Amino acid sequence: MHTTNTKMKKSNLILLVALGIALFFTLVFQLSVHSNVKKAEANKVAVEIISESRATFHFNGIVSKNRVKVIFNQSEDSKVVVEAPEYIIDSVSTFVVNQKLVIQVSEKLKKKDSILIHIDHTALNSLELNDSSHFETNGQISGENLHLEFKDESSANLNLSYDFVKYINNTEGTVNLQGEIKEIELASNKKQ
Repeated sequence: MHTTNTKMKKSNLILLVALGIALFFTLVFQLSVHSNVKKAEANKVAVEIISESRATFHFNGIVSKNRVKVIFNQSEDSKVVVEAPEYIIDSVSTFVVNQKLVIQVSEKLKKKDSILIHIDHTALNSLELNDSSHFETNGQISGENLHLEFKDESSANLNLSYDFVKYINNTEGTVNLQGEIKEIELASNKKQ
């Protein structure tokens, strides 16, 4: 019986030592992780958002090819202002092709990247949104004819006053139309 108690005491002692060592290394691991998290938070730099006016040429339509948010204001003045983080603003292109203002981003966007484009212009006759583009009107915009085409996961909030609107919807996103439209032609080619 004496040898059994000695063996139990010895095994309990080994178990306590092993448990103590495991607890010690767990504590050391937690402290090192906590220290690294503090260093990472200290190294975070606030992202500076740059606002840049772009040259405007005559256009009557807009094509957005990437995940950007566009706010359109119908105005006698014509201007395009891009707001984006400084590290990505140079990759945002705005140019006119076939009287359409094309907006595209050449770099791959991160989820946290946000690009906002303010457009003031006299008229809008066509709008094509691709990718996850979002388009909003600032107040009601008006005209005779408007061609709308939404693709991919694009979305929009539009307040319109037009005589005729052709509306093609191939998007998984949400499009809200309101206002006064005398005639509307609807088309949808969604892939099932």
